[in-house]
Amino acid sequence: MRSKDGSEGFDYCGKYDKVKTCELIELTTSGRRKTINRFIANGSERMITQTFEVESKTPVHMQRDFCQNVLNNFKKYAENKLRNAMQMK
Repeated sequence: MRSKDGSEGFDYCGKYDKVKTCELIELTTSGRRKTINRFIANGSERMITQTFEVESKTPVHMQRDFCQNVLNNFKKYAENKLRNAMQMK
């Protein structure tokens, strides 16, 4: 994964441990760190929470900010997909 300007990034790979459609994704990274993504229903919306084990080489605030940016971009992507699908009907 890389930032758009290429100034930051890292290789990200792992194994899915548990997947429940529209509810949960648990995975273990190649560095043996756990990540849990929960998709929480709230009426017609979903809230996504992500909990992850930090790695020791990068400051925690940078890891948190990076993950928040990934979630923000996913939100934009999902909302655009939904908007486009609704327009096609």
